[in-house]
Amino acid sequence: MSHFLRLIRARNLVFIVLTQVLFHFCVMRPQHADNPGSVQAVGLHELLIIVAASVLIAAGGYAINDYFDQDIDSVNRPQSAVLGKSIGRRWGIFWHMALSLAGLALSMLFSLRTGNWLTFLFNGLAVLLLWVYSTDFKKQALVGNIVISLLTSWVVLVLYVSEAGLNLTRLSGAQRGYIMSVYRIGILYGAFAFMSSVIREAVKDIEDMPGDERHGCRTMPILWGVRASKVFISVW
Repeated sequence: MSHFLRLIRARNLVFIVLTQVLFHFCVMRPQHADNPGSVQAVGLHELLIIVAASVLIAAGGYAINDYFDQDIDSVNRPQSAVLGKSIGRRWGIFWHMALSLAGLALSMLFSLRTGNWLTFLFNGLAVLLLWVYSTDFKKQALVGNIVISLLTSWVVLVLYVSEAGLNLTRLSGAQRGYIMSVYRIGILYGAFAFMSSVIREAVKDIEDMPGDERHGCRTMPILWGVRASKVFISVW
């Protein structure tokens, strides 16, 4: 069990849960209370579905990332690698498929309950991007960093999208005030999550240079040098 929890980065998943639960209770609910007459589409049951879907999709993404990074991790993190040692490599594909499909099933359940299909659509896009990131994007300078940072900000923004949908013009005044308040705060938190992730991914690229260079990756520090990468990190 401990090896499986390492594979899916259980500690990171805890932060996803905390982020979404705190955003719901500390941002969305107070804004709802400040706009009498507004209606919350994301109640407690819907929140649990969204959080579970986000955790499952992220866990599937970690599994597929380790599957394609086995050779690189054998150089950069030989002691912490799980696939190919404690867990058979093919199990990485299995867990990616099982966890991702379970996350998409929950996303569909949410959309069926609320009539908001954007959540299912964008979560499906997240699964696709996690696959392409692991196979291709992460080996390219900046592209992988931007993609994974967008997915990090989606952890926050999925709650806004699940609440708002597309029919903003049809909303009452109270509902529109509630939605726009959540939007403004969500954008701030989403932007912070994006920038923090850009910094983190750039630092990881520097740390992972030995394995990345050996296996043909074209990340920022390999192409531009460590000094330029540090300037990039400092700017962000």
